[in-house]
Amino acid sequence: MKIVLALVLGMVIMSYSSRRVMGSMSGQAGTSSAERASRCDSIPVQLKPKDQMSNYGILRSADNGKTWTKVVNDSGAIDSIIQDRSGQVMAGTLGALIGRDMHLGLLKSNDDGRTWMRTTSCPSGADLTDLRSIAFAPNQTLIAAGGRGIFSSEDHGHTWTRTKEGLEEGAESNIQSLAVSSQSVFFAATYDGAIRLSNGGKWTRIGLNGVPLNTLLATSKGTLLAGSGGKGIYRSTNDGLAWKQILVAPGRNWVGSIVSDSKGRVYSIIADHGIYRSDDDGITWRKLQIPGKKPVAYALAADARGEVFAAIGDCCPVQKVVLFRSADAAATWTNILEVPGGDAAIGAIAVTRTDSIIVGLTTVGD
Repeated sequence: MKIVLALVLGMVIMSYSSRRVMGSMSGQAGTSSAERASRCDSIPVQLKPKDQMSNYGILRSADNGKTWTKVVNDSGAIDSIIQDRSGQVMAGTLGALIGRDMHLGLLKSNDDGRTWMRTTSCPSGADLTDLRSIAFAPNQTLIAAGGRGIFSSEDHGHTWTRTKEGLEEGAESNIQSLAVSSQSVFFAATYDGAIRLSNGGKWTRIGLNGVPLNTLLATSKGTLLAGSGGKGIYRSTNDGLAWKQILVAPGRNWVGSIVSDSKGRVYSIIADHGIYRSDDDGITWRKLQIPGKKPVAYALAADARGEVFAAIGDCCPVQKVVLFRSADAAATWTNILEVPGGDAAIGAIAVTRTDSIIVGLTTVGD
């Protein structure tokens, strides 16, 4: 009798555990437990000798930009860096930009950017060698997107699965940028408008069809701001159901980045024009003064203290790219890093919870 009861109890526990695991994995991405069965393999990143270094990689400063160390020196170009809620720092390489001595993949660091691991592919079929954007939600779901598809993870990037339900054929490799709201809703900018990931794990169109989008931001007030490739910035206050074109600069309107600081101020890069700032959630904008005779902005970031970081090159041609920091809402700037001439520029900037500055290097022409 005891044996029978033990067997029954064991079956009940196994059934409950199975339901619990499957339930915990059925978030926005809509993935199955079978897809989650195997962990993705990661290998340590080893620093290469100077003659084998790529022009790209990752730089780190732990002293407010006074000194810098190249902590990854063999990667392809990098345009995305984030730190998730667990404290893990992630960076994605661009698969289209590859050459001698370059290695692709998702880069992860669990020690504030000092050392790194690299993941290229997973047993589930996720190919992480070309990532343009990485975003995480308050519920800890991660989404990474690039030329190989859109992938989701709910365990800090240990396992990844592909998410493409609802997308038109080819659209999953057309994601340029990701954004996430405070309600854990993911949005994506594509070269054919904006899309949203529903709670059921299905992507749906939310407008701006035919408009090539480069970047998206969900502000702290719930507003969506979309930066286009040639048509300025669009704004939506109802999760993308309706959009209004709110910033169009004269001439070229290629919007490269939109970020917000801890005070709710919004900053944007517009090619050939410089950096703009909005103090009213993206309704009105004003152009900022930035260093350089003919400055070209490559990347923007803002940290928890409200400081703003901008990567600026003096055109043309660009001889060097300089990382500037501002502690007064971009009124004044301080030079904290110079990337010498060649084909390397600064493509991504992140400031960790311990105030380390992490910089990803990309191509000048990107």
